[in-house]
Amino acid sequence: MINELMRLRNLGRYVVALESLNLENIDALVTLVAEDVVFFDPFNDTQGKSAFHKIFSDMLLNMKSHDFHVTQTAISAPVEGVSIAFLKWELDAVISKSLGGSWHVKGCSEIHFSPEGLVTAHIDFWDVGRDFYERIPILGSILRIIRKRLES
Repeated sequence: MINELMRLRNLGRYVVALESLNLENIDALVTLVAEDVVFFDPFNDTQGKSAFHKIFSDMLLNMKSHDFHVTQTAISAPVEGVSIAFLKWELDAVISKSLGGSWHVKGCSEIHFSPEGLVTAHIDFWDVGRDFYERIPILGSILRIIRKRLES
């Protein structure tokens, strides 16, 4: 029971840090990850705390505003001490007009927790073609045509 409560507490702290993330409190998120944390998404494949910090700070610098909400979570029982959590989330953001202006993305994250409760991996899954590339002028038009041709 105590281990389950600890897993839920660690997951809750990470979710709160993600949902309240801004440039002023980014260090609160970074303190929750292991030194060799892995981060992977459609644009990045990195390892280490400093790379993790850079990804999130660059993302925040490139958004004029954002609203990130976790809509559902699930966490596994530990296997060899490692628990894996899944976060279903939505992001609304305002980015540069050349990259599409306002942005709404739905995605899922796979988060690995060490036995000590630190995040050892954060892996994001979302449709970068539909949610990002198709919003870029000219390129987006071409990609939407290709998507239409490939639809069943």
